[in-house]
Amino acid sequence: MRDEAGLSEAELAKLARRIGLGPEALAPSRHGTVDLLDELVRAFLFTVPFEQLDVALGRGINPSPDAAYCKLVEQGRGGYCFENNRVMHSALLSLGFEAQLHVGRVVISRVGSNTHLVNTVTTRDGARYLVDVGFGGYSARRALPLARLGEAILAYPDAFRIVPDHGKYDCEGALRVQYFDPRLWQEAGRPAAGSAGAEACWRDHYTYHPARPTFQSDIELGNYWVSTRGEGNWFANTRLAIVATVRGRKVLQATSLVRLERVHDADLVAQFGRAAVASQKAAASPALLDPSLHDGGHHDRDDHDGDDAAHADQDEAAVAPVGREAREFAEAAWLGTLAAEFGLDLRWDHRTGQVVAADALEFTARSLDPTVFL
Repeated sequence: MRDEAGLSEAELAKLARRIGLGPEALAPSRHGTVDLLDELVRAFLFTVPFEQLDVALGRGINPSPDAAYCKLVEQGRGGYCFENNRVMHSALLSLGFEAQLHVGRVVISRVGSNTHLVNTVTTRDGARYLVDVGFGGYSARRALPLARLGEAILAYPDAFRIVPDHGKYDCEGALRVQYFDPRLWQEAGRPAAGSAGAEACWRDHYTYHPARPTFQSDIELGNYWVSTRGEGNWFANTRLAIVATVRGRKVLQATSLVRLERVHDADLVAQFGRAAVASQKAAASPALLDPSLHDGGHHDRDDHDGDDAAHADQDEAAVAPVGREAREFAEAAWLGTLAAEFGLDLRWDHRTGQVVAADALEFTARSLDPTVFL
């Protein structure tokens, strides 16, 4: 399998171009470093959409490393966990990292089966991280350090936590990945960090066991279940594409284009402090330091501005940290919207290696369970 040997230099160069990294990013001096690891994760999430559109087209998904590389890199498509994290795994093995694939149990809306795939990565200094570039809009934009179990980890514009599962969904030794939900935080009255109210804002996403080996048969079984089972499987009965934006993510669901983007950072500042949030924003993009995206009343201000600032804070207290903007469009504009917003062209059919006419594309899925990603 490609995973065993990783990628060739030529294949790595193609991948770097696909995700917008120059040759200097992959310089040998950076191999195996957490800085390179974080840069790979972030670049991947901004350029390779999460999508299951071949499922919606009835083509199915080939989860082999060769097929995943061809689809994502050579054909410029996106994919889901069994593809995206597979390509990332192959790349990591070629860049001085130790990487191990693990199947995971998705529990975001109900307790599911082992239909997720992640990477455990070891850097050259021996530190271990969770890397996941295939969990829809909720993939962390940095490697999550496994040495910080139980701690909130800032991955702007989101926060995550990895906790021992203790038998809730999996056997002893399994880990559970959680996401801090800013909507729940707003609805709970903006509870203080560490309070019972804030604890209730952590949503379980999936579990995996770092000591359990994963084989190709596990990957094929999980992929088959999630991509072919029809009845009751919302994932096989939708059209979905998601990609990261500077302030959040955009989601194409049926004939709706939804932008979920930060309006302010009050929830993150409450947990991590103003300096930590500002530092990650500055590293991510200078545009994030725009004062229109601030910390929800925790910023410094002069005394003579106190009254105006107080009124602004009162107004903002009614606004959730993440805003939602949706635009509906006609079915006839769907392929054009997909190309313009996500850079995706669906005409290449992986089953035959041929390009088909756009008017020959026929979707088997139209609906979406909006509670999962929105």
